[in-house]
Amino acid sequence: MSSRNESFFWHEMAEFASSNQPVFGLFALGPPGAGKPTCCRARAQLFVAGGRPCAVVTLDPAAELDFD
Repeated sequence: MSSRNESFFWHEMAEFASSNQPVFGLFALGPPGAGKPTCCRARAQLFVAGGRPCAVVTLDPAAELDFD
């Protein structure tokens, strides 16, 4: 994430956190091929379509999360 995008992200998250809206977290675990990136991608798209900020963090360096 570029420095500009990172700054924008943190500004949006801080604004959202102060809005009294519920915060949601998802921790996806499973064997290889279970569809964890697909699930995370679909959930992120749902949040963005609803106007909610969304961040996806992966701990798997092999995971390819393309959200275009």
